[in-house]
Amino acid sequence: MSEPLPLSQRRKDLGWFAFFLIHLIASLCIDLQGVLPSSFYPSQLKSFYAYYLTDQADPLLTNQDSPAYIWFKTFIYCEVFFQLPVFVLGMYLLRSRPSSPILNPLLLVYSTHAFTTILPCFSTILTADGDGAPTYDQKVKLVCSYASITIPILFMLFDSWSRVVRDGVTARMAEKKKD
Repeated sequence: MSEPLPLSQRRKDLGWFAFFLIHLIASLCIDLQGVLPSSFYPSQLKSFYAYYLTDQADPLLTNQDSPAYIWFKTFIYCEVFFQLPVFVLGMYLLRSRPSSPILNPLLLVYSTHAFTTILPCFSTILTADGDGAPTYDQKVKLVCSYASITIPILFMLFDSWSRVVRDGVTARMAEKKKD
């Protein structure tokens, strides 16, 4: 088998690598502040998080300790125990082992999980009302922010699905040649 192209020459893989890296950093710096001890974070990150909550009025992060938002808190724990390891493993495989048989299924499982967990977030943002709910302008910003995550996830989902199908067809053809 020939040596795979370097990551810099595999544009989609480079995009997925960058996506994982950006989301690893964002998860550690922002999303996980609701579940990790505050002593884990420097004051600058705590200040940025407080600013984000005030400026964006994100009903998800603002209310994550409310019993009505336990579903979202569960998603944050999924981020800790599933997504963070996937980001690290995915970056490793994309960079060092692109022909690994687990890479494409990993991308497919992650993107399916991420897409199905972000849909209720959109619904919550769009329907939030009452005291402390985001204004129309804040909702537009939040939807754009969440869309900037969702669109690449959808591309990853379709790309990884096509890779898994391609790998399955290739394996079947190789199996038939043996017979």
